Formats: sequence, structure tokens, C-alpha cells
Amino acid sequence: MPYFNILVPTSDTVRYKYLLRKLVQSKKNILFSGETGVGKSVIVSDFLSSLENDKYAYTVMNFSAQTNTKNVLDVFLDKDKFTKKRRTEIGPLGGKKMVFFVDDINMPAL
Repeated sequence: MPYFNILVPTSDTVRYKYLLRKLVQSKKNILFSGETGVGKSVIVSDFLSSLENDKYAYTVMNFSAQTNTKNVLDVFLDKDKFTKKRRTEIGPLGGKKMVFFVDDINMPAL
């Protein structure tokens, strides 16, 4: 495992993962914010990898200054993760709940 992907459980990381779990189970939207390099992405990635595979599916998208609406739409049209439920509704495969993680949401240009 790469060094930067190792998450040492501390009182803070355990607390954040607990809060993430409760908020995801409650179907709430979550915005983690903080200074660069404090480990937000590592905590969320570790949480996502611990989700129950039979109940949840997840996808990760990294935003950058070059991200546009077509890039986001392409993620939702990925047939390996999403299916068209109705004419105007897209959802995860297998009746699961989808967790969509957007990393660096402040990066896209206007």
C-alpha cells in the first residue's frame, strides 16, 4: 500500500468516519472542508472502501480547472456503475444507494 494511502486511526479520523457513516445512512449530503493536506480525501476514500458492497456503490470524481459539465455527465452515463431507471432518472446498478465523492470541488473554472 502506498505510504500516502495509509490511514492511522486517531480520535479525529474515527470520529469523522463515524459521522460520515451516520450521514450516509441518513441519506444526507456532506461537505468536508479544511486546509490543504489535512487528510480529507484520505479519510473519505478509506470510508468509501469500507462501505457494504451489497448496499452501496460509490464513484469518485476529481475536479480540476478543466472539468466541465460533459465530464460530469460522462461519469453518470457510465454503464458499469449507473443504469437508466426512467426516461429522466439515472441510478446505481442493483438497487444500491450511490455515494458520489467529488474531490477538490473548488477547482473548476467559472
